[in-house]
Amino acid sequence: MSAAPQTGRRSWGGFALMLGAALTLLILGVALLSQVWTPADPTKMQMALRFKPPLEGGWLGNDQLGRDVASALMIGAWNSLSIALTAVAWGALLGVIEQSAIQIDSLREVVEAGAARAAATEARLEELARLIASPERRAEERALMERLVATQEATGEALAARAEDRALVERMVL
Repeated sequence: MSAAPQTGRRSWGGFALMLGAALTLLILGVALLSQVWTPADPTKMQMALRFKPPLEGGWLGNDQLGRDVASALMIGAWNSLSIALTAVAWGALLGVIEQSAIQIDSLREVVEAGAARAAATEARLEELARLIASPERRAEERALMERLVATQEATGEALAARAEDRALVERMVL
């Protein structure tokens, strides 16, 4: 069996992607080039060249003050890209800070839950010690021992969950 050639929307999507990438690279290249070279000084006014058409006064002509339009577009591309990159950097920084604060809150909750379970275990141990001191309460001792074992198992599970949560938080922060 031979595969049918891809036509229609999917092949057009690949072309559109390549065209978009080429245009983006072109604008980026022009913006970078404007940092080292422009066809003319974009701020120099030459009233004699007012409203000259393309290639007569400059590559893309001149504006109402005789300034070179191509040079102005090159410098404008650089200004636009530098502002966009600065905004993206600030957004990323603020997002990382916010996510770190959320993870620290989550870790604090896990630690508080572990501390509460440890306090409950300690209270049950004290109760068990009190019961052991009076030999006539064997049935109560057994019930208390069963509760203590259940609490210790729950505390062990909580500590294991806490270690997993801490590992997860460390992976997310790093």
